Amino acid sequence: MQITKILASKTIVFNLIISLTLIYLFLAFLPTIHLINPGLDASWSYGISQAAKEKLVFGKEIVFTYGPLGYLMQGAALSSNFKQIIIFRFAVHFVLLGLLILRIIKLQTNSLKILIVINFIFIFLLGVHYKNTIGFTTDYQIFSIFLLALSFEKFFVKYLQVNSIIVGMFTGLAILTKLTLGIYIAGTFYLFLFSGFYLAYRKQKLKNLSKYIQSLFNFTLIAISVASIFLYSGQSITVLTKLLVNFIISGIVAFVIDKILNKTRLITFLKKLLPYLVFYLFYTTLLIQSFSSNNFPSLYEYILNSWSISSGYSSAMSLTGSKRAFISLIRDINALLAILCCAVIINLLFRLCNSGSTSLSIALLFPLFLGFKHGFVRQDSHVVLFCIIVLLIISLYFIKIDNNPVKNKPKLYITYLILLLSCVVISTLRNYQFSKLNPAKVANNINRVVLLLDIKKFQAEVQRITSENLVKLNNRLKLPDSVLEKVQGKTIDIIPWEFSLIPGNQLNWKPRPIIQSYSAYTEKLDELNYQSLSQSPRDYLIYHFQSIDGRHPFFDEPKAFSYVVCNYQLDSVNSPFQVPAIKTNFYLLEKQKVSRCSPTPLGETTNITWDQVYELPTRNSGITRVQVKFEYSWLGKIVKQLFRIPPVIINVNYLDGTQANFRFVQDNSANGVILSHLPRNDQELMAFFQGKLPPQVKSFSFSVSNLLLFSPEIKVTPFGEVETGS
Repeated sequence: MQITKILASKTIVFNLIISLTLIYLFLAFLPTIHLINPGLDASWSYGISQAAKEKLVFGKEIVFTYGPLGYLMQGAALSSNFKQIIIFRFAVHFVLLGLLILRIIKLQTNSLKILIVINFIFIFLLGVHYKNTIGFTTDYQIFSIFLLALSFEKFFVKYLQVNSIIVGMFTGLAILTKLTLGIYIAGTFYLFLFSGFYLAYRKQKLKNLSKYIQSLFNFTLIAISVASIFLYSGQSITVLTKLLVNFIISGIVAFVIDKILNKTRLITFLKKLLPYLVFYLFYTTLLIQSFSSNNFPSLYEYILNSWSISSGYSSAMSLTGSKRAFISLIRDINALLAILCCAVIINLLFRLCNSGSTSLSIALLFPLFLGFKHGFVRQDSHVVLFCIIVLLIISLYFIKIDNNPVKNKPKLYITYLILLLSCVVISTLRNYQFSKLNPAKVANNINRVVLLLDIKKFQAEVQRITSENLVKLNNRLKLPDSVLEKVQGKTIDIIPWEFSLIPGNQLNWKPRPIIQSYSAYTEKLDELNYQSLSQSPRDYLIYHFQSIDGRHPFFDEPKAFSYVVCNYQLDSVNSPFQVPAIKTNFYLLEKQKVSRCSPTPLGETTNITWDQVYELPTRNSGITRVQVKFEYSWLGKIVKQLFRIPPVIINVNYLDGTQANFRFVQDNSANGVILSHLPRNDQELMAFFQGKLPPQVKSFSFSVSNLLLFSPEIKVTPFGEVETGS
C-alpha cells in the first residue's frame, strides 16, 4: 500500500514537472501578431485582412490560398479585427497546450513523455517564423490539435458518426481559413475513414461498414455545409436557412422511406442503411440545386481558384537548380535526409499497424506527403514545415506505443535520435530562437496574457497599438503630396504587391483577384486579373519594377500586364517617386480613355526545341507579344502533382549584344508575353512606358534542368500589340 502511494506521488510530481515545462514553453512562444508593414509577405497579410473587412467574395473578387477567415491566422492586425485575431490565435495556442498536457499525462511511460516534450521544444525552435509566416504558426497548431484528438483512436471509432460531424464542422471552418489546412485535415480524415472501412469489409462486420459509410457522408456534407455558410458573411443567415430547409425535406423523405422499409423483408443491414443513404442523396441534390444559381458565392469556385494557386506553386515557385555548387550540395543533402526521414517514419507507421492502430497509421501518411512537398518545393525556409510534421508524427507514434511494451528500447531511441538530428540538420541554416526561452521574456509574455483578462485595459492597448502603427505608416510610407492629391478618392491598385502604401495614405484600393502579380501562375489566374482590370478599370495604378526568383516583372501576369501597357499612361511629372521606408522607385500610371493598342493577327507558329534559339520578327517599333506553349510529358504531369517542376529559364539575347537569363513562368505564357522589350533598369522602364524604347530583344531560347518532364517541342507564336507612335 505504501509503495503504491509513493509511486502515485512520484507520478504526480513527474506529470507536474512535464506540465510546467510545457506551460513555460508555450508562454515563451506566444502567437505573433502581424502589424501592417512594407514587404512581400506583409503585403498579402494586409491584403487578406482588408479583403475580409471589405467583405470581398473570396474565390471571385479575391483569390488566394487563404479564405475569408484567413485573417484570423495570418492577417495583419487592423483596428477592426485586432481583438478577433488575438483572441483566436491565443485560444488555439492554449487549447493545444491543454490537450497536449492531457494527452501526455495519460501516458504510462515516463521516457515517452520526455521525448514528446523534447519534440515540441524543437517544433517551436525549428518554427523559425520567417517574417512571421513560416513555422509553428496557428494553422499548424490547429492541425496539431486535430492530430492529438485523432490519437484518441478508440474513442473516435466508438462514437464515429458523431465525431465525423464534429470533424466536418472543424474542416469546413479550416477550409475558409486556409485551403491547404482544410486539405491537410480532410485528406488525413478520409484516409482514416477509408482504412477503417476496408478493415470492416475484410472482417465482414456489416454494422461497422454502415458506421463508416454514414461517417463518410456526415463528414463530407457537414464540411461543405459549414464552409458554405461562412464563405460570405453577408449571406450567412440566408445560406443557413436554405440548408435547414434542405435538411428538413431530406429528413422527412428518409423518415418515410424508413417506415416503408420496416414493412419489407430486407435484411436488417439494408433496412438501417438505406434511409440514411436516401437522406444523403436528397440533401446532396438539394445542396447542389441551392448553390447552382448565381445568387450565392460559389464554394466550388473558391476551392477551384485557390487550388489553382496551391497547385501552380509546384511549377512556378520551385528553387532547384542553383548554380552555386555549395548551396546545391547542401540542398541535395537536406533532400536526402528528408527522404530518409520519410522512409523511417513509414517503417514505424507500418509497425504501428500491427499493434492495432492501422487507421491512424495509414492516415498519417497523408500529412507526411504534404509536409514533404510543402517543405521541398522551394527548399528554403519552408523546410521547417516538413520538420514540424515529422516531429508531430513521431509524437503520435510515441503516444500509440505507450500501451505496447517496446521490445528494443535502445533501437527506438537511436531511431528517434536519427530523425531528430536529421530535422536539426535540414533546418540548420535557420535562425533558432533560443532567446525566447529567456525567463525575463517569458515573464513579459505572462503580463501579455494577463492583459487579455482585463477587458478595459485590453481594449485600450489595442487602440494604442493600432493608432501608433497607423501614425508610423503615415510617416514611413507617405506618398509625395503631388501624387496623393491626384489619387485621393480615386480607385487604385498596386502592382505587383506593395499594399502597405494603402492604409497610411487612405487610398481607395480596388484589388485585382490575384492580389500579388507573381501568384498568377496559370493562364486562368492571369485571365481573372485581366478580366478584373478590363471590365472595371482602376483610375490609377502604382507600379514598381519588381518580381521574385529571378523572373522578369513582365512575366508575372502577361495578359493583365499587357492590358496595363495598352490602357494606362505614365504620369511622367510624378514618376518615378519614392517613399521614406522603401528604397525603390514607384511609377504612377493613369487610365486612358482610349486604348493605344491596335490588335494584329497572330503570326506563324514555330515549333522550337529546348536550347534552340528563336529569332524575333524584325520590327522597328511597337511591341511584340509571344504565345509560348509548353507541354508536360506524362512523367512531368505526375511529378508536378506529387512534387515539383524545376525552373524553366529563358536565355535572352539583346540587340546591343548583351545577354540575360530570367526565370520563366511556363504555365501562363500561352496568354502572350511581352518579349520584344525586357527593360533592365528604371531608365529603360521609363522609356518603355513613354513609348520611346525601341525593340530590345533579338532572340531567345529556353532551357530546363530535366528535359524528361516536358515535351521536346515548344510552340512559339508572335503577334504585334502596339503601333508606332502609340
